[in-house]
Amino acid sequence: MPTLRPGLENLRDLPNVQAFASTDLDMPLPPEGWRTAFLEIDPRANGLPCRHQQGEVASCLECGYCFREHGGNVVFQIH
Repeated sequence: MPTLRPGLENLRDLPNVQAFASTDLDMPLPPEGWRTAFLEIDPRANGLPCRHQQGEVASCLECGYCFREHGGNVVFQIH
């Protein structure tokens, strides 16, 4: 929603906030520069597969990828 974008951009620029744009197959890609959370069934999906869902780590806290500043996209399994 274009009216929400300025406020979301302000939040995204805060040093203690990591914002992701969630997408699904019916949605356009977010603006350039946004970290994106994809579903694995989306052919546009690119990024690190969720390590917790892959069984590589016990929790999101243990992985920490989504909390890192300037990290990349993440790809989630449907559950």
